[in-house]
Amino acid sequence: EIKYKSSPNRQDINQAITYAISFNTTKTVILCFADSEKLSGWQYLGCVGGRVETWIYRIFLDSNNIKIEEDKLASEFNDMLNHYLY
Repeated sequence: EIKYKSSPNRQDINQAITYAISFNTTKTVILCFADSEKLSGWQYLGCVGGRVETWIYRIFLDSNNIKIEEDKLASEFNDMLNHYLY
């Protein structure tokens, strides 16, 4: 789920969880932008019903080198898909 804000609200989170349940997946990620470089990266929100892990990933779009941010995003998602998170 992509949101054009730095912090999703409860409705955004509920929507992502609903999609995860409807697609029968165990993880959901909300992609947002980071207000600063130090706020970029993963944030774990929790597990819903013992079934759906909910994460936020923030990318720093104001970086002087967006290519580095893109590469970091790809690497971080690869790690998540290969179960290296949490």
